[in-house]
Amino acid sequence: IGNSGYYIQQSDNCTIRDNVAYNNSQHGFHFDTIFRTIMIFNNIARENSRSGFYYWKTSNSPARNNTAFRNGEHGFLLNSDGTYRVGNNLTFNNVTENGLYGINLYHVNDTCIVDNEIQYNNKSGIYVSSTIECIFKENIIVGNIEYGVLTSYDSDNNTYYGNSFIGNGIEN
Repeated sequence: IGNSGYYIQQSDNCTIRDNVAYNNSQHGFHFDTIFRTIMIFNNIARENSRSGFYYWKTSNSPARNNTAFRNGEHGFLLNSDGTYRVGNNLTFNNVTENGLYGINLYHVNDTCIVDNEIQYNNKSGIYVSSTIECIFKENIIVGNIEYGVLTSYDSDNNTYYGNSFIGNGIEN
């Protein structure tokens, strides 16, 4: 847990707005709230050792107009144990040049990833694993080293439409 820029635990109805989390040894913003609501707007997470924005069992917490830039692992990591509906929305975020995935969804459901710019990440733009009933719409996914979107391990009933995929993949 230690050494995240912002760590929010067991808190209801919070707004995190207009903050910068830079060069922390863990995550820029770490949300561990189990069934809570956090509004995450206009924040910047850059050059943190792990993820820019890390959601652990966090639900009903939209993220809008945030920037995740050059974090060591993921721009956004949404991680649940799969036992409840997550229901988060990521919209109008800029997710660029992160060490692994731009957006990583693990055991997540009922989440919308809409109108984001996801570009130049060192693995895939979006990684979807054991995730169900999510919508991926009108994202611009550019120049990621591996795939624009990589879906694996029991990821069912997800919908992808209106996304733009430009220049993703390993060149031989």
